[in-house]
Amino acid sequence: MKIAFKEVPTRVHYLLVVLTVYSKKKTLEDVSDVFMKLLHDDQDLVKFEVPSFESSAALIGVFVRSGSWWRFKGLAEEAKGRTVKEVVHNKPRSEEHTSELQSLTNLV
Repeated sequence: MKIAFKEVPTRVHYLLVVLTVYSKKKTLEDVSDVFMKLLHDDQDLVKFEVPSFESSAALIGVFVRSGSWWRFKGLAEEAKGRTVKEVVHNKPRSEEHTSELQSLTNLV
C-alpha cells in the first residue's frame, strides 16, 4: 500500500494501519513473516515486524498528523474482527488510544 501523505485531506488526523485475515478459522498465527516497511523514495526507513497473534486481526500502527508532518506510532496489538470497523469497535483501548481514535470519521 502506498500513501501520498500530501494528498490526505487536512480533516484527516489519523491513519490506522490494520491487518486482518478474512479466511474463516484462520488467524495471524497462520501467516508468516508479517512486517510493514516505511519507505521514502523507495529507500527503507523502518521495518516494523509484527508478532504472531492468535486472533484474526492486529492493529499495526497509526500515523498521526502533526501540522504538515506525519509521525508513526507502532502498536502491534492483537484485535478482534475481520473489517476495520469491527477491529476499532471491538478493541479495548487505553485512555491514550481512546482519545486518539475516538471517531471513525477521522480514519481512512
